[in-house]
Amino acid sequence: MSEWQIVKLGEVISIKGGFSYKGDHIGKGSTLLLGMGCVSFNHTFLDTGARFYGGDTPDTFLVESGDIVIATRQQSDNLPILGAPAMIPNALKGKRVIVGTNLYKLINESDIKNDYLFWLLRSPNYRNHIDSCSKGSTVKMITKDAVESFEFHCPDKVEREIISGFLWSIERKIDLLHRQNKTLEAMAETLFRQWFVEEDSDFREGCLADVAINVKEAIKASDLKSESKYIGLEHIDQRNIALKQYGFGSEVSSNKYAFQRYDILFGKLRPYFHKVCFAPFSGICSTDILVIRPIKSELFAFCLFAFFQNEVVEYANLSSGGTRMPRTDWSTLKNYPIAIPDSYSIERFNNAVSSSLKKISSNLEQIANLETLRDTLLPKLISGEVRVVV
Repeated sequence: MSEWQIVKLGEVISIKGGFSYKGDHIGKGSTLLLGMGCVSFNHTFLDTGARFYGGDTPDTFLVESGDIVIATRQQSDNLPILGAPAMIPNALKGKRVIVGTNLYKLINESDIKNDYLFWLLRSPNYRNHIDSCSKGSTVKMITKDAVESFEFHCPDKVEREIISGFLWSIERKIDLLHRQNKTLEAMAETLFRQWFVEEDSDFREGCLADVAINVKEAIKASDLKSESKYIGLEHIDQRNIALKQYGFGSEVSSNKYAFQRYDILFGKLRPYFHKVCFAPFSGICSTDILVIRPIKSELFAFCLFAFFQNEVVEYANLSSGGTRMPRTDWSTLKNYPIAIPDSYSIERFNNAVSSSLKKISSNLEQIANLETLRDTLLPKLISGEVRVVV
């Protein structure tokens, strides 16, 4: 590591603040406006952070595939994204994409490729530096100086390419498994709609309460175990039955609900975000999440896609109380009308989709293992403690 040079980040990049947009233009036009929602502490880029914008946008705020943006503020310690990077994906190539408020655009002015800089900005040393420079208590913020003042040991070009190539190879495997899960989800959802929603049948009429219950197993803050896996709304992706991320009990300090493996988690705060998934493990969750359990284990697959329907989410949204922070509740949600299939149809559906759901669970375990490998090796590779043999 003796040949690695000490470099200040401000020597290789410059920073531009995001575009101050007008809310009236959100959801219109064809320009994509990026917000903090595109940044994750565990993913390269989140599509949910991009919204259409119909107002005028100066070209100086444009970003392209391969560019890096970072979050300038953080509203919750459960979602540690302050200073974290997101890389604009190839899927947005050719589209007009603008950096919005609360994001910084990094302008690379060196021969250190963004492929390496991205991982540098994910390293523990960088995150610790950002945390030490942050301001504010409820909402943490950083300035450009905080980012530019970070110093790091920089290897030569060949070593940088080896390090980034190795880390990106892990990331591609993770991405492939996520995409496979979405395909499996779509196939199972299509089958559910064909058999239980769109086709005429002789199934008896009923409601969601006929197939599932709401479990409220409260866990006091004083009884929380630090190693318990914790699910907050921030961990559940929109329109995705597969849970990609989670936190730990050590990160929370208020009362929570307990859930079991294969319970269904339904986000009741701002239900229009469509945050519905199944739990691949047992743990604790936010009280802003409904813990839903099928009345029989063989009803799991049917219940999962019944609650995942767009119509159910829309029903929850329209019947929710509150304006600024609308919430649904079980007393309302349970009354949504559905067709109740006979046992033969349930068994037939289980036979058709159970292998897909098991594969999704298996993929989630593989993803967790790959993420652990990546996150364990990242600081060692970036510091030179471990080197990749090629």
